[in-house]
Amino acid sequence: MQIQVSGVRKVGRAGVIIQTTSTEAAERIKKATPPELRVTEPKSRRPLVALHNMMGDPTNEAVLSGIFEQNLRTKCPDWSSKNFGIHAGCIQEIAPQERYHDCCS
Repeated sequence: MQIQVSGVRKVGRAGVIIQTTSTEAAERIKKATPPELRVTEPKSRRPLVALHNMMGDPTNEAVLSGIFEQNLRTKCPDWSSKNFGIHAGCIQEIAPQERYHDCCS
């Protein structure tokens, strides 16, 4: 078959990731795989970040601008703060312990 594999790792209970050195090798593996097995291309995922123990109650905009200023202003000068805010999102969730203390104090 003449395929160069650069890495193999197990995923979950029934999955295997095979990393090849070229797209041609990946195509050969796809063609050789029986139809009972599912073969898919890797998908990119958006990273998730959890922020804990923040002082006060900052707004979503304040959190996003702080992350932008600290991490992207100098590394990615072509990105604007507005562009970052469009592509990033915030979900605020209060921990159960904090909910209990807020209502009972």
